[in-house]
Amino acid sequence: MKKLTIFTIIATLASTSAIAQFVDNGGFKGPSEKSPTTVIEAKKMKDETYVLMQGKIEKKIKNDKYTFTDKTGSMTVEIDNDVWKGTVVTPNDNTEITGEIDKDLWNSSGTEVDVKTIKIVK
Repeated sequence: MKKLTIFTIIATLASTSAIAQFVDNGGFKGPSEKSPTTVIEAKKMKDETYVLMQGKIEKKIKNDKYTFTDKTGSMTVEIDNDVWKGTVVTPNDNTEITGEIDKDLWNSSGTEVDVKTIKIVK
């Protein structure tokens, strides 16, 4: 009987920790509270690095691709429809985007930002 109880306790603890590995308990995922990344800096960063950037969305290139510009240059950003969340942005608006660097391994000029959030800043 003691062996069965001990086995049950061990099995329960093992399964609980195994399940906990697959459960997202939340928390902060995103850039730190440092100053915004510039376009020049973003182009040098590693793939999948989170960034916070401030600038303007100048124009739509195609589908979900846009030209983002700051004082150091411009680059392509990808903004999926669900990211806009009703926000209307014009080329005159200062925006703040957070996202993830997306490097095209086959094209050295293919660094983009996959935008996760966007907001207008004053």
